Amino acid sequence: MKIINKVSEPEFTFKVLKHIDKMHKRWIDFAAYHAKRTRANIDVYRLLEEVTSELISQGTNKLMRLINTPVEDRTELDIWVLRQIKKRVLSHVD
Repeated sequence: MKIINKVSEPEFTFKVLKHIDKMHKRWIDFAAYHAKRTRANIDVYRLLEEVTSELISQGTNKLMRLINTPVEDRTELDIWVLRQIKKRVLSHVD
């Protein structure tokens, strides 16, 4: 079991927000690609806003686990966001 370093709440919040800011363009591109591929009529910016709002509403413990768990060249947080984007895009397919 991996031990997660204890960090202060403001420091952790900054880390999560910085990661979201860093990955925002990639996530938008991912959403746009899947929307175009499935011909879903959806505003990808609004979709990502919904996903990131849901992400932020997760508990601190879950966010800490997601952001501190590496998966290849990403984090578990990235995988969670990408799954949510894909799920929401597919729910808008006619």
